[in-house]
Amino acid sequence: MSEEKAKVTVFRYNLETDTEPRYETYEVPYQDGMTVLDALMYIRQNYDSTLAVNYECRYGYCGSCSVEVNGEPTLACRAPALKSMVITPLSNVPILRDLVVDHKAIMDSLVRIRPFLERRRPLEKEPEELRPVDFSTFRIVSRCISCLCCVSKCPSFTEAKHLYAGPNLIAEVARLAFDPRDGGDRLRTAYEEGLFNCAMCGKCTEVCPYDIDIPKLIMMPMRRMTLERNIGPVKEVEDLTGLVKTTGKSLIKPPKATFLSKTPSVVRVEKPRDQVSLFLGCLFDYDFRLHNVGESAINVLRSSQIETVIPKNQVCCGLPFVLMGYMDLVKELFLKRNLQAFKDFPKMIALCAGCINTLRNWYPLLCKELGEVYKFQVFDVSEFLLKHGLETNLMGELNLKVTYHDPCELNRGAGVSTEPRRVIESIPGVQLIEMDEPDRCCGGTLKMLNPRLGYKIAGRKAKMVKKLDVDAVVTACPRCITQLSSALQMEKVRGVEVLHIVQLLDMAYKGMR
Repeated sequence: MSEEKAKVTVFRYNLETDTEPRYETYEVPYQDGMTVLDALMYIRQNYDSTLAVNYECRYGYCGSCSVEVNGEPTLACRAPALKSMVITPLSNVPILRDLVVDHKAIMDSLVRIRPFLERRRPLEKEPEELRPVDFSTFRIVSRCISCLCCVSKCPSFTEAKHLYAGPNLIAEVARLAFDPRDGGDRLRTAYEEGLFNCAMCGKCTEVCPYDIDIPKLIMMPMRRMTLERNIGPVKEVEDLTGLVKTTGKSLIKPPKATFLSKTPSVVRVEKPRDQVSLFLGCLFDYDFRLHNVGESAINVLRSSQIETVIPKNQVCCGLPFVLMGYMDLVKELFLKRNLQAFKDFPKMIALCAGCINTLRNWYPLLCKELGEVYKFQVFDVSEFLLKHGLETNLMGELNLKVTYHDPCELNRGAGVSTEPRRVIESIPGVQLIEMDEPDRCCGGTLKMLNPRLGYKIAGRKAKMVKKLDVDAVVTACPRCITQLSSALQMEKVRGVEVLHIVQLLDMAYKGMR
């Protein structure tokens, strides 16, 4: 019986002798349970002893062996080897040689945050009394091993290292901020290091080998604590609070009619297969440029024989305040009002990725805190349509090439990624072409806090689209639609539309391009 082989392609570059990087491919004996580091060690021992690889403990504690495998950062000593791998050094960090990167600049930046315990007053008694409950967040944040996996994929750090020091540095600040013994001004330090320039995309959590949820554990509570000290975008948050108290939405009420004001409360169909309520979200309601998305959603549900209920008294889901850590405001201004608006319609579809994540993940937690039962089933439109079966026999052929952009809130937040692709691939005449990094953030969440940085992040996405010969970018988030549309214009990408997935389906049901 022949031995199984793994095909391992390795990035090679010697700063002293090479003018440009190259890739070399090796065959390595493959066994179940072997790691990426095992494969690299085999290459060193049997093919080329000059291959530069950094490793120390081989147990996932030192963080020195981090590399990218097929584009995703990981610890080589812990990641299972694959039968086909492309191994490259971490992105966003200077390369010293082959897979070894220079940590010096990032480690030097630790000096300016004073990464040590700062006592402001002497101990009242000894031994000092330390309660575990006071160290709950500190203990999780302290898992960080500075492997820089998060830094390699952080969109804000990639585009503006001078504005955002990176997730690992913020985690180091947080380790001290959540240590009740520390008396340093850690909140001001966090603000100066870019606390409000994080895109909140969650990629850092996805690639962290120790599952540190940086947005939830660090960014949200620290943003609130910082704002409560009148540090940061205080006026913007105050203005937003006043707006939602007046209108129930996180946008200024438009002079033209809102979508809810011109749409019936119930869209009936003959012989309905199901009934579902539609949670619209602020942008689809107030931004007239996006009203056609809501119209397409209703048309698609009607074509699928789904009766749609659209409560008129629905309000913002509260996501902007979730991102700032103001959970008490979310409960009072949004949660209770939406629970009342949808109380008779427990099955719900949302068109906005941020709304889906909030309704599906945050509302149940907040209801539990209030002692209430959260009875709603929240679906992305692709999930719902696949569950009921797409009426592909009623669709016309579109003859379109499209690419799909994963909204962060939908993909990493709500866990929906394969379903939209299945829907797209089921539409007659539509060819799905994946871009280099479909799940890379477009910077839409930075529109309020730092739009210039947000558009810079989106520009990288537009360049990925530019390389493809496609007719449209399909997504499922209003912020992504507007962000990518602007980025494509700025990058002078002509003839490429940005569509919500329901618009693509609506075109198919109408049999038109």
